[in-house]
Amino acid sequence: MSKFPVATTFASAEVPKFLEKKSQNIVYFGADNLYPFDLIDLYNDSSTHNAIINGKVGYIVGNGLDSEDLGVKKWLSSANLSEDWTSLMKRISLDYELFNGYAIEVIRTASGNQYHHVDFANIRLALDGTLQYADDWITEKGTRNARPEISNLERFNPADENQKRGIIYHVDYRPNLKHYPLPVYVGSLAEIKTDVEIGDYWLKEVESGFAGGTIITHNNGVPETLEESKAFEKSFQDKFGGASGSKIVHLFSPSKDNSSEISNLNGNDLHERYVEMSKRVKESIFIGHRVTNPILFGVKEQGQLGGRSELDLAYEIFSNTYVQERKNTILRTIKKLAFLEIQNTNIELIPLKPIDTIDLTSDIILANLTRLEIRELINEQTGLELEEEVAVVEEVAAPSEMCSHSTGMCSHFAEEVDIMPFFKENGVSADDYDIVERFELEFNADGQPIEFATEVQDVQREILSFLVENPQATASVISQTLEIEIAEVTVALGVLEEAGLLALENSIITVSPIGEKVAKAIKIPQAKIKYRYEERPNAPALKQGGKSRDFCAGLMSINKLYSREEIDLLRNGMKSSYSDVADVWLARGGWYTPEGKDKASLPYCRHVWNQVIVRKKK
Repeated sequence: MSKFPVATTFASAEVPKFLEKKSQNIVYFGADNLYPFDLIDLYNDSSTHNAIINGKVGYIVGNGLDSEDLGVKKWLSSANLSEDWTSLMKRISLDYELFNGYAIEVIRTASGNQYHHVDFANIRLALDGTLQYADDWITEKGTRNARPEISNLERFNPADENQKRGIIYHVDYRPNLKHYPLPVYVGSLAEIKTDVEIGDYWLKEVESGFAGGTIITHNNGVPETLEESKAFEKSFQDKFGGASGSKIVHLFSPSKDNSSEISNLNGNDLHERYVEMSKRVKESIFIGHRVTNPILFGVKEQGQLGGRSELDLAYEIFSNTYVQERKNTILRTIKKLAFLEIQNTNIELIPLKPIDTIDLTSDIILANLTRLEIRELINEQTGLELEEEVAVVEEVAAPSEMCSHSTGMCSHFAEEVDIMPFFKENGVSADDYDIVERFELEFNADGQPIEFATEVQDVQREILSFLVENPQATASVISQTLEIEIAEVTVALGVLEEAGLLALENSIITVSPIGEKVAKAIKIPQAKIKYRYEERPNAPALKQGGKSRDFCAGLMSINKLYSREEIDLLRNGMKSSYSDVADVWLARGGWYTPEGKDKASLPYCRHVWNQVIVRKKK
C-alpha cells in the first residue's frame, strides 16, 4: 500500500478472470477464486461505497412486502422458522447490490416450504453448470484455501415434487460473461479502492500527528554517541509522536545556534490535493453506482439547494432508472415461489421515500391539471417546446328542432320528426374510406363511450408502441432502449395513464385495451376514428310484419361514418321521462321486444355503434 496515493497513477480495475479448472471441476470466481471476498473488503473499507450499497438496499426493500390478501399476508410473515420475507429480502438485496446476483434455498417440508438466504460469495460453478458451496474458500490469512470442504447443491426444479431442497441461483445478464456476474459498480472499482487508500492515508496522518514527511534540523550541536542520538529521538517521539511511530527525520548541525529548522517534504498544498482528489473519487463512485443525485444518500454538494422539490425529483428519477428494475427482479422471484406454493401472487413492495411526504403521484398531479398545464409541465421538465394544443372539431349542422342551443341540451326525437336531412347533411360516406380496424364500443363507469385519439405526441406514440411489443418493459428499459431521458419517459407515462391508455401500478406498466387500439391506429398513416351504425352480431330477427325504427332504418340506409360530436347530438325518440335510455350510444334506436309473450323488452335495439379506424381511399 502506497504511503502517498496522490502521487500514483490510477488505472481502471481489471475485470476478474473466470478460469475453468478441469482438474478441480470448477470455474474460478476471479484468478484466485476469491473475487467475491475482494468485493466484500471494499464494501467494508470504503465509507462512501458502503453507504451507497446500504442506501440502495433500503430503497429496494422499502417498507417491506405486503398484500391485501390475508392468505398471502400469512405466507409473507414466515419465510422460514426465524424470519419473514421482508427480512429475507434485505439479505437477498444486499447480495444483489454487492455481486449482482443472489441465491435462495428452497426446502420442501410436510408443513410447507421454507426459504433461506444462501451467501452468494460462497457459491461456485462446476464445469457442468451445477453448484458448489463452501464457507472456507478463503483462509483466516486472506489466502485461497487449497482444500475447501465443498458441498454439491441442486438447482431448484419446481416441476420435481420429490426434490427435497434446491437452490435458486440468479445472476444478471452481462454480454460475453458465461459464468459469474459483475457488480453494477464495476466501472468505479478503481475509485472505490482509491477511496480506501485515502482513508488509510488520513488515518496514518492523524496517528502521526500530521508529521509525516518532515525534516527537523537541530542547530544546537551533534550528539556525541549513537545512544545519545536514539535517546533524543525517543524523547521527542514520546512527547510529540503519533501512535504508529515517528515520521520525522532528525538532522543535527554542529552550529551553536539554538534555533531549529523545519522542512516539509510533501509541500504545503498536500491537503488541498487530497481534498480535491477525494471529491473527484466520490463523484466517480456515485456515477459507477448509477446514482443520479448524491442528495439521496445524504450527500449535499456545493451549489445544491437541497430543497424538497429537488429531493423528490432526484428520488423519482433514481427510482425509475434503477430501483424499480432491481426491485422487480427480486419480486418476480418471490411471486413465482408464492404461486408455486399458494397459487397467489398478490404481493407488493411498499416504497420508501427519502422523507415521508404526501404521496403526490402522477395520477394525482395530472388529475388536477388542465391539458395546457400538463403541456407546460412537459416543456418545463423535458426542455421540449410543445405548441399549444388547438382542438379541431368538425362543424356539425343540426336542425333547430333537434337541439336547444340556449341550454346546450338536445331534445328527443319524435316519431314524426324527419331525421333524414340530418343524416344526409352530416357524416362522411363509408364508400370513400377503407376500414382498417373495427372495434366494439366500450363504455366507462358513467355509461359514456370511451373514445381514443390518434393525435398523441411523438414521444408518447413511440413509448406506447414499444410497450405493446414489450409488455414487461419498465421505465428504465424504455429510457435505455429508446434513448429517451428518464424524466421525459416519466412524464409521458403519466400523460398516457391520464388518457386511459395504460395503467401504472408500482413499476408495472399495463397497456389498456384502449391503448392497444391506439397503438394499432397510430401505425396507420392519416388514420381517423369514426363510428358506424351496424346490426349487432346475433341480433334477433324482427317480429313478423315488423320493421326497424325510422332512426335505425335511416342510419342503415345511407351508409355513412360519423364523428363523436355528430352522434352526441342525436336522441332516439324515447320520451323525456326515459332520458337514461334516450342516449343513442346505449339504447341506439330504442327499446326492443323480441318475439314471444314471455320475452322481456330490452333497453336497446338490434343495432350497435362500432368504432372504426379508417383511411381515405386514394
